[in-house]
Amino acid sequence: GTLSMRAPNILSLTTRYEKDKFDLYIPISLIEYQYPVLGFGFRVGPLYMGTNHLLELVGLRNIKGADIYLGLKFNLSNLRGV
Repeated sequence: GTLSMRAPNILSLTTRYEKDKFDLYIPISLIEYQYPVLGFGFRVGPLYMGTNHLLELVGLRNIKGADIYLGLKFNLSNLRGV
């Protein structure tokens, strides 16, 4: 068989609470416009972490997909002294 990748259609709405050094966000998405998924994420300073599949990761729903993301944000222009 032939290997191929297919990206699903996703409709997403995200609520956010933002401060200078702290953010909380809760994305609610519809995969293929019919399978709802709930996420959760946060940022503290330059560090951010979250998931788009919160219910699956905490065991409240059968796993159809899972993810965790983690990152560090920095501004390259600060390194040049601009």
